[in-house]
Amino acid sequence: MNIYRFQYPSKQAYISEYVISADKPIGIAIDPLYDKVYWTEYTTGKLYGCNLNGSNKSLILHDDPLYALTLDYQNRWLYYSTTYPKKIRRIRRCRLDGTEIQTVIDEEATGLSIDFNEERLYWMDFKTGDLKSAYLNGTNNKTVFSTNTTLKNIGISILDSKIYCANFNQLLKVTLSPITSASVIYKGTERIYGLLLYKEKKKWRKSGDVDHYCSEN
Repeated sequence: MNIYRFQYPSKQAYISEYVISADKPIGIAIDPLYDKVYWTEYTTGKLYGCNLNGSNKSLILHDDPLYALTLDYQNRWLYYSTTYPKKIRRIRRCRLDGTEIQTVIDEEATGLSIDFNEERLYWMDFKTGDLKSAYLNGTNNKTVFSTNTTLKNIGISILDSKIYCANFNQLLKVTLSPITSASVIYKGTERIYGLLLYKEKKKWRKSGDVDHYCSEN
């Protein structure tokens, strides 16, 4: 089980490049400011980080079985969720060196993402199918939208204050203003386990290429 990357777009056929081995990596987050990649391992309950090329691997923390992961690169927090088989499942956060571990929300999350414009954390509740949100410190917790489907919602990603989430075999685009609504933008034949939208910012990059990272189980 490994983490790979590939350049997109590319004039040549996409060739994946091995980055680093991992034990059932689930959540992946990129630090665009310091060229780091972070990931959670479900079976080990460990959160690791390394350089984008796989060098300098370091253990950030060891917790309950881990699932979702996202990075607040502005305030330098890693948000992650703990999951089954623990009865008490939480959304927690820590600094990038694993210190200052805090419980943010006492709920299960199968997908995490941050709206930096509104400074809010969003997550998917796997059991209820609800899309929820709170301030980055966990206050003002509220349900934003319900998919009305249970045990089917996993991935979530936010880009330009638009929320995209995986609903079994389809992708939903949720808009909150002027009214809350959802539309299907993609429908496939297989279950979708995650998604990540990334808008290139040239000041972060040393070249025009963008690396896309994915885990292989």
